[in-house]
Amino acid sequence: LLVAESNLAANASFFQLHFATIRAPFLRLPFTAAPRFQARRPMADRVNKMVVTGSITYKMQDPAFVEFFQTQELQPMRRQLFEAAARYTSEMDCLVSDLDATRATRRPSRLRRAWALLRRLAGVRAQADYYRRDIVETYNSYAMFAVPEEVCGLPAIGFVEGMACGSAYVGLDAPMYRDLGMVPGVHYIAYDGSIDDLMSQVRYHQQHPECTQAIAEAGRRFAQTVLAADAVYGAFIGSLRDLVGLSPRRA
Repeated sequence: LLVAESNLAANASFFQLHFATIRAPFLRLPFTAAPRFQARRPMADRVNKMVVTGSITYKMQDPAFVEFFQTQELQPMRRQLFEAAARYTSEMDCLVSDLDATRATRRPSRLRRAWALLRRLAGVRAQADYYRRDIVETYNSYAMFAVPEEVCGLPAIGFVEGMACGSAYVGLDAPMYRDLGMVPGVHYIAYDGSIDDLMSQVRYHQQHPECTQAIAEAGRRFAQTVLAADAVYGAFIGSLRDLVGLSPRRA
């Protein structure tokens, strides 16, 4: 039995290429938001920009991964937005934390190791600051948000948390969301994976706040119903029962 937040066997070409010989059922177990993720602030009181959250984790070293995706970044859009933040201050506030800033990809000299240690200590403090942030308040402070996905086809948990807080999610037009029942332009703002289109979508919705509000509200309802813990875990247990041939329990 294979389990992930998205059905990689059906939707992820990398998985299909390298793991097609695995003959096992693949069940989807989506993320759910904790009860504290609630909408506290009306759209009119929010900053009319996109906030970007998430961490840049580590450089992928697997040769098959690097050859297929032509990058070592697990979340390449996080890196792009992190490095381009100063160019897009009118469209976004980037809160991405770079965990990989102090990790070397080759064996360092003694001097480099000492310097890396100092940078790592600074990075730990930066990451601690990131996790000390009131993320519920952050999502409630912005009209839109993004938590760029993993390039292998998996979403971040932040997408459902931000939606539950009433912020309009900006994400890829991809099966990882469509399979959940999320409709681009209805439950979230979709873009084509390029930074140009991402910023174009943000600018459009900055100029059309009524559209942004409608998407944010539909996304909030989706997060609190379809992606509610009881609904997600109930569906998952039902799928497990179907696999082993058990009838559902009667009340």
